Amino acid sequence: MDKVAEALINQMQVSKFGLRPYDPARDVAKDVGFGGPSTEYLATAQDPYGAAFNYPTIWYDMYGNPQVLDPQQAYDQSINYEQAAGIGFPRYKTIGNAVTAAENRSAMGGGDVGALGSVFGFTNW
Repeated sequence: MDKVAEALINQMQVSKFGLRPYDPARDVAKDVGFGGPSTEYLATAQDPYGAAFNYPTIWYDMYGNPQVLDPQQAYDQSINYEQAAGIGFPRYKTIGNAVTAAENRSAMGGGDVGALGSVFGFTNW
């Protein structure tokens, strides 16, 4: 339970002072230049430990305004967010598995399906 409480406190601090991923409970899809309303646009890479993961390239400020970050900025923001908020984005065994998961998430409604990150940082194989 301590991990959950710590993550919630950290997440509140991050959402108050920095950028955060799309939250279906408080954000609405907006056109960010991709041809229609978007909730998230995922990129796939290896984390610093070599695991494949999906991370958002659209981040939201404390007012719910989306900002599209370039891939390197989004990667750095994602790694920093995970550490600061105690939220882990899903990990995968291979880049191919991660790409397939991102495509499936998009087909099912993207960020409106639910939060991308989790306090428990699930690994999906």
